[in-house]
Amino acid sequence: MRSRAALALLVGTDLVGGILAGLLLGAGFDWAMEHWAGVKTGPWGLMVFFLLGVVAGFKNAYEDLKRLERLPSEEGEGKADEVLDDGEEGGGEGRKGREEL
Repeated sequence: MRSRAALALLVGTDLVGGILAGLLLGAGFDWAMEHWAGVKTGPWGLMVFFLLGVVAGFKNAYEDLKRLERLPSEEGEGKADEVLDDGEEGGGEGRKGREEL
């Protein structure tokens, strides 16, 4: 399982990677169309692929953020276990645990 920090880094990488990939593909498409096919397409290929890269980057980032949201928080896991243990050990209603929450 990935940590929260690794998934957060992945979100940023998806955004930047999608944009850069779109720019590179668009520039390559324009160059290839001009040099191999003899058709002048620039800057339309660059703009179309840039927008596709932005959309793909945001889509991937959104999916990663949803995955990050489903992970339990690292701080809250241990705290919940401590509170439950305090309530069981106290013999009563777990006053100490309630005060901490």
